[in-house]
Amino acid sequence: MAVARSGWVTLVAVLYLISGVINLLVGLVALGVTLSGSANVETVYVGDWPTDDLVGAAIVVIVLAALQIVLGAGVLRRDRWAWIVGLVVSALVVVTHIFFYRLLDGWAVGGLVTNIAIILILALKQQEFQ
Repeated sequence: MAVARSGWVTLVAVLYLISGVINLLVGLVALGVTLSGSANVETVYVGDWPTDDLVGAAIVVIVLAALQIVLGAGVLRRDRWAWIVGLVVSALVVVTHIFFYRLLDGWAVGGLVTNIAIILILALKQQEFQ
């Protein structure tokens, strides 16, 4: 007999979907800022990063956003692979948010707390992914 879906697992799926869409938009904006740059425009810095060369970071963010959207769909379907990959991705996000807290103060803390909550929920609701 299948275990009934809890609201907690649905919450994790929605968090992944929302985070994926936001990161997709951030990646596209970063790519647009880089591609629209001009040699006559003064370089703007976000933290320690110059905004005239964000192509690599933008591509990484777009790929991770796609992964988050796929993870959201997998968690919503309660696929076992989504549970495993979700734990790994959230753990990596926690580590990266610790390293980049200077760059994105509020966003890093919000992402840190959200991903710790995702790890706890996935760990506690493991039986729903059998």
